[in-house]
Amino acid sequence: MASLLYYGPPVTSHRTRFWESMTSYVQNFNGCKCFIGDFNAICSSTENFGGLPVLNSNISYISNFIHQNHLIDLGYKGHAYTWTNGRSMENFIRQRLDRVLDNPEWCIAFHNAANIATAPPDYKLEALWLSHPEFMDIVRECWSVDEDENILSKLRKLGGFLTEWIRRRIGCIKQKILILKTRLLRIQSWRPTAANIQREKIVLAELNDYLIMEATYWDQRMKQQWAKDGDRNTKHFHFSVQNRRRKNTISHLLVDNQGWITDQKDITSVLIHHFQSLFQEQSRPESQNFSLQCQSTFTIDNDALCRIPTMAEIWTVISKMGSFTSPGPDGFSPVFIRNVGQ
Repeated sequence: MASLLYYGPPVTSHRTRFWESMTSYVQNFNGCKCFIGDFNAICSSTENFGGLPVLNSNISYISNFIHQNHLIDLGYKGHAYTWTNGRSMENFIRQRLDRVLDNPEWCIAFHNAANIATAPPDYKLEALWLSHPEFMDIVRECWSVDEDENILSKLRKLGGFLTEWIRRRIGCIKQKILILKTRLLRIQSWRPTAANIQREKIVLAELNDYLIMEATYWDQRMKQQWAKDGDRNTKHFHFSVQNRRRKNTISHLLVDNQGWITDQKDITSVLIHHFQSLFQEQSRPESQNFSLQCQSTFTIDNDALCRIPTMAEIWTVISKMGSFTSPGPDGFSPVFIRNVGQ
């Protein structure tokens, strides 16, 4: 049994050598075979939406590989496309580049296997939601609606439910803090009475909750592991976020060793032209160093790879993940799992 994870070459001139090496490997190995990854190729024009017409040569690479080696496309469940260029509608392109290919022996051995394709979520968990006193009650209420529903469906429904709830219940944090500070100053200007002191305590407690949310908001975007929970030094957080954005900004670009450009429109145009040229059909020299190296594994290693991990192993991995790392396909980051999953 062999499972091969791969990334197909994006440069057209390298694909012939790549598919020849893949075919040679398939024909020299007997038994169950499974190929998983990003082919950087489509099997038909129906797997492409938008952009220029698809060249037949790009389709023939993977189609010939599948037919010559008697492989089966496992198909997918979920979103039909696995890649998009993220442009506006005029230049919008999306394609199905990721797939799973098996031989008949693999399909017989693992007849329940499925390739689940997921679209990016239309929401992302904000860590500041967890500090709201009603958050856990809302999660329990939404989670108990349908006990028999699978966890992926529950997370999708929970994400949409939380997004709507946060919009109605919390709103804009910056605006809320400004309103609460104004209200607090007005109450503090009144004559001290038992009722006014109680009003001041209520507004102060609500203001403190929103200040914690604001600090968590910037802490999540700062992406620094050493920051301690509860630190509300928002000026430092603002600086760290701005510094991170500054590092990720291209302020000037050297073009073909001829000169520097600084205008953002010119930089954008040069970068778009560069990456578009990488994926165009054109003649390029064949790579002489390309080789497909495969290493066999022992049965005990295969058994360990196929074994379903225990809850203790899963929880150990989750506990070692950064709280504010980028969320997964479901839109939830590790901080949510650690606070809610116990």
